[in-house]
Amino acid sequence: MRALVAGFVLLSISSLQSQEPAAPARDAVTAEQVKAAIEKLATVEFPVRTEASRTVRRAAAAIAVPALTEAVTSHKDGYVRFRALVL
Repeated sequence: MRALVAGFVLLSISSLQSQEPAAPARDAVTAEQVKAAIEKLATVEFPVRTEASRTVRRAAAAIAVPALTEAVTSHKDGYVRFRALVL
Protein backbone atom coordinates (compact mmCIF):
# COMPACT_ATOMS: atom_id res chain seq x y z
CA MET A 1 0.00 0.00 0.00
CA ARG A 2 2.85 2.39 0.86
CA ALA A 3 4.49 1.67 -2.46
CA LEU A 4 1.26 2.52 -4.25
CA VAL A 5 0.93 5.84 -2.41
CA ALA A 6 4.61 6.66 -3.00
CA GLY A 7 4.24 5.85 -6.69
CA PHE A 8 1.18 8.08 -6.96
CA VAL A 9 3.00 10.96 -5.24
CA LEU A 10 6.01 10.62 -7.54
CA LEU A 11 3.80 10.46 -10.59
CA SER A 12 1.92 13.58 -9.48
CA ILE A 13 5.13 15.50 -8.88
CA SER A 14 6.62 14.53 -12.22
CA SER A 15 3.46 15.52 -14.08
CA LEU A 16 3.44 18.92 -12.38
CA GLN A 17 7.02 19.57 -13.40
CA SER A 18 6.38 18.68 -17.03
CA GLN A 19 3.53 21.15 -17.48
CA GLU A 20 4.06 24.23 -19.60
CA PRO A 21 4.75 27.44 -17.69
CA ALA A 22 1.90 29.90 -17.43
CA ALA A 23 1.43 32.22 -20.37
CA PRO A 24 3.08 35.60 -19.90
CA ALA A 25 0.78 38.39 -18.87
CA ARG A 26 -0.47 40.71 -21.58
CA ASP A 27 1.31 43.98 -21.93
CA ALA A 28 -0.42 46.75 -20.08
CA VAL A 29 -2.31 49.26 -22.20
CA THR A 30 -0.92 52.77 -21.87
CA ALA A 31 -2.86 56.03 -21.68
CA GLU A 32 -1.59 56.99 -25.14
CA GLN A 33 -2.89 53.72 -26.59
CA VAL A 34 -6.29 54.33 -24.99
CA LYS A 35 -6.50 57.85 -26.42
CA ALA A 36 -5.50 56.58 -29.87
CA ALA A 37 -8.09 53.80 -29.61
CA ILE A 38 -10.80 56.29 -28.67
CA GLU A 39 -9.97 58.29 -31.80
CA LYS A 40 -10.32 55.11 -33.89
CA LEU A 41 -13.88 54.58 -32.63
CA ALA A 42 -15.04 57.04 -35.31
CA THR A 43 -13.74 55.04 -38.28
CA VAL A 44 -16.16 53.44 -40.72
CA GLU A 45 -14.11 50.23 -40.80
CA PHE A 46 -15.70 47.71 -38.45
CA PRO A 47 -12.53 45.68 -37.63
CA VAL A 48 -10.69 48.87 -36.67
CA ARG A 49 -13.54 50.00 -34.39
CA THR A 50 -13.74 46.54 -32.83
CA GLU A 51 -10.02 46.43 -32.09
CA ALA A 52 -10.18 49.95 -30.65
CA SER A 53 -13.00 48.89 -28.34
CA ARG A 54 -10.99 45.85 -27.24
CA THR A 55 -7.99 48.03 -26.47
CA VAL A 56 -10.07 50.33 -24.29
CA ARG A 57 -11.71 47.41 -22.48
CA ARG A 58 -8.32 45.79 -21.77
CA ALA A 59 -6.93 48.94 -20.20
CA ALA A 60 -6.89 49.38 -16.46
CA ALA A 61 -9.84 51.33 -15.08
CA ALA A 62 -7.51 54.01 -13.74
CA ILE A 63 -6.43 54.74 -17.31
CA ALA A 64 -9.62 54.06 -19.28
CA VAL A 65 -12.24 55.81 -17.15
CA PRO A 66 -10.71 59.32 -17.25
CA ALA A 67 -10.07 59.05 -21.01
CA LEU A 68 -13.60 57.81 -21.67
CA THR A 69 -15.10 60.52 -19.45
CA GLU A 70 -13.17 63.16 -21.36
CA ALA A 71 -14.33 61.68 -24.68
CA VAL A 72 -17.97 61.64 -23.54
CA THR A 73 -17.90 65.27 -22.49
CA SER A 74 -15.70 66.91 -25.09
CA HIS A 75 -15.06 64.82 -28.22
CA LYS A 76 -16.10 66.54 -31.46
CA ASP A 77 -17.59 63.37 -33.01
CA GLY A 78 -21.02 62.39 -31.71
CA TYR A 79 -20.51 58.69 -32.46
CA VAL A 80 -17.27 58.64 -30.46
CA ARG A 81 -19.10 60.30 -27.55
CA PHE A 82 -21.78 57.58 -27.78
CA ARG A 83 -19.26 54.70 -27.97
CA ALA A 84 -17.25 56.14 -25.09
CA LEU A 85 -20.42 56.28 -23.02
CA VAL A 86 -21.26 52.67 -23.89
CA LEU A 87 -17.75 51.41 -23.11
